[in-house]
Formats: sequence, structure tokens, C-alpha cells
Amino acid sequence: MKNDEILEGFVSLDLKSYIDQTTKNSDITLIKNEKSKHERIKQRIDKQLYNTFTTKIPFIIDILETSHEINKKLTNVKMKVQQYRQAIDLLEDNDEAEFIDVKMVEKLKILLSEFRSDCSVFLNGKRYLVFYDILLSEDLNEVKRVSFLNEETKSSEKNDISDKIAEKIDKLNLKSNQSAYILIFTNDLLIIGKRVRKKFELTNAFNYNIIQLSIENGKLFLKVDPLEFIFTKDIHSLEKIVQTFKEICCKNTKNTGDNTGDKEINEKKNFLEFLQYTEQYDELISVKGETMIKIDVYDIKDDDHCLFQAFKLLDSNNERSELLFDFLEHEFNKKLAKSNPVQSLKEYIDQIYSIMNTFYGKSKEVIKRYEKKYGFSQIDCVNRVVFIEKIVLKTIILLRKRVFGKYAHINDTEKFENQIRQYLTFDGFCFNYLLEFVQNDKERVKENSLKEVKTQIESIVKEMIEK
Repeated sequence: MKNDEILEGFVSLDLKSYIDQTTKNSDITLIKNEKSKHERIKQRIDKQLYNTFTTKIPFIIDILETSHEINKKLTNVKMKVQQYRQAIDLLEDNDEAEFIDVKMVEKLKILLSEFRSDCSVFLNGKRYLVFYDILLSEDLNEVKRVSFLNEETKSSEKNDISDKIAEKIDKLNLKSNQSAYILIFTNDLLIIGKRVRKKFELTNAFNYNIIQLSIENGKLFLKVDPLEFIFTKDIHSLEKIVQTFKEICCKNTKNTGDNTGDKEINEKKNFLEFLQYTEQYDELISVKGETMIKIDVYDIKDDDHCLFQAFKLLDSNNERSELLFDFLEHEFNKKLAKSNPVQSLKEYIDQIYSIMNTFYGKSKEVIKRYEKKYGFSQIDCVNRVVFIEKIVLKTIILLRKRVFGKYAHINDTEKFENQIRQYLTFDGFCFNYLLEFVQNDKERVKENSLKEVKTQIESIVKEMIEK
């Protein structure tokens, strides 16, 4: 009975009234005040961010401009790293066994850690330190480089070398228009670095066979065609450097037993061939000398013999139209192979499309002769368009590596792409859509450029904060 009364009580319960009475009501005014407070805070933050951004715009522009220059030079550095690793080994003397002082190998490693650049490429286990010195120079026609930060190793011996370097620099009494340079003589290479702040930046590295070293008017002249370096210091130090250089050269000549007199020329030829084989054309065209590799430039002239062979082949084949275009495509490949890649990329692109346009004009004449000989009023239009598309695509593929290569920069890529694009519209055809073939390469170049910019900006900002 009692339970029935309880149930009847629930049946008559007004749930809405019960909840309103037992639950605390929220104050709508309080909620609006909190919302208004948060909006005011948000507005202040937005305004502060905007003001901060506008006041920092000049600095941001400087950072972006600097990062652009850094990116251009970084691409060169990355290409040089592999070049040093392979080209220097190519110019090394033979691998005859010789005594190697492990301590001097370690000293060279420690000395190279004083560079901002990653100089580990010079450490091959067989290269060791012979002598080093710090000199002055007012002007060097050096190749400018951007360097990577290198981790510093802490050791007592490293600190000793750092102290000696600092002591040598202090004794030089540097003037505002002078810079300190380090000359590191190893058993097979001369490494040159420029002092920047508390580190050295890699300037150059040369094999002794291509160096001319002399003292004139109290100055040290170091010549490596076409570069010339002028250093100053006390005459005793300069004479010691020259003497060390002569001793190393004498020892290397004795070890190799090379009496041909043509070793320097042969090594230079090998180096040029290496640059050509690895397609480092920008580096190759900067090299001067009589040993420059000669590459025949495409010479435009009629080739009646080839046409005679073509028509003779067509006479014995029923599928003449298809065979004709195969022949023309083959001839275009031969002409394209004779282009000269050892020139600036802009000139190379112009030459490639000059070859294409000239060949296209000749192919039209061949097609007319084909139509006349075999009595066709009009050749297969589909095959003709496919043929033109093929030769255009071949030019893009040929230029792909240099324009959209691994180390290409987005600004250079866009410039050269626009140069190519202007050649893709001719004779009523527009082949701009073929550039979609390199779309993935373009995206990769863009992504790499953005990553490099981000990395460099972070590095610059970090350096500014540390100051």
C-alpha cells in the first residue's frame, strides 16, 4: 500500500517545475559580460599583433631578401660538396703506400672544425696536416660561398689550436679593409679559408699541380688560372710557406715518378671530362684554357643523302606515313644530340629551340616532297600532330634536369620556364600543356625552396635572438 502511494506521487509530479526549483538558474547578464570581456581581450590581442607586424615589416623584408640570396648560394654549395668529394680524388696522385702520421690526420680534422663550412669531405683517412699559417689580404677574387654550421668538438688539443689561431690573428693587427685568411697545407691539397667572426669560411681548395706560388715585393702571390690571390705577412713567414710548398711538390713528384711533363694537362682534361660527365655545365663554362672540351654546335644544312635513304626505305613499305615520321623523329634526335650544353642555361634553351624550329621547317618541306612523290594530297593530320608533339616533348625532357633539377631555385625555375613557354606556340599550335609533364618537378622545387627559406629564417631569427 505504501509503495502504491509513492508511485502515485511520481505520477502527479510536474518535472519542469521540479527542475526549475532544484536547479540554479544561470544569470544571462553574467554570461553576456563574460562574452564581452573575452571579445575585448581578443580585439586587444589582434590589435597588438597587427601593430607588432607593421613595425617589424622592414626587418621581415630584410630577412626574406637575405634568405633569397642564401638559397641561391646554398644550391651552389650543395653541388660543390659532391664535386669536392669526387673531383679532388680524381686529381689526387696515385694510391702508393706511404707513411701517414695519425696525429697529423687528427690535427687536420681539428683544424677543419674551425670552419663554418662542412669540411668533412676533405677527410679521407689518407690526408694529413703538413703546415698552416694565417695571412692578410686586402682583396681576393674568390668564389663566394655560403656555409653550413658545423658542430664543435671539445677537446684540449682543439682548444690549443683555437688559441694558436687567435694568437696568430692578434699579431696581424687587422685593418678595416683587410681580412685574415688561413692557408692549410696538407700532403696533397692546399685549403684556403677566410676569417668571418670567430670561424673560417671555405674559400677554395687546390691540388698543388695547378698552383703557382711566388714572393714579389714582399707579398705572396698565389695563382690558379684564372684566379689570383695576394697575401701579406712578414717575409720570414712567406718564405717558410714557399719552402713548404716546394717540399710538398718535390715529395709528390718523387713518389709518383711522373716524368712525362704532361701530368698537369692530363689532370685538367680529366677534370673537365668529369664536369661534362656529371653535367656540371655552369662550372664547366667558367673554366678557361686550351684543354677545354670541344663540343660541335649543330650546323644547319640540307642533308639530301638522308632524304634519299628515307624515300628509298618508303618505296618498299606500305605504311609510309608512319615510317616517315619515325625517320624524322630519329633525325631530330641526332640533331638535338649535337647541341652544346656547355653554355649558360638561357643560351642553351635558345639554341635547343632554334634547332627545333629549324628542323620543323625542314620537316615541313620533307612532308611536301613526300606528298608530291606518293601522290597524297594531304598527309595524315593525326600523325603529323603526334610527331610535332613528340619533338616538343623531347626538348622539355632534355632541359628538365637543368631547369627543374634537384638544386634548382623556384625563382630561376619560373624564369626559365617562361623562356621555354614562349617557344611552345608556333605555326598555329600551342603545346604549353606539355609542361604538365614536369609538374611534379616544379612542385618539388617549390617545396624545397620553401623548406630552405624556412630553415634560413629560423637560423637568422635564432642568431638575432642570441645577440
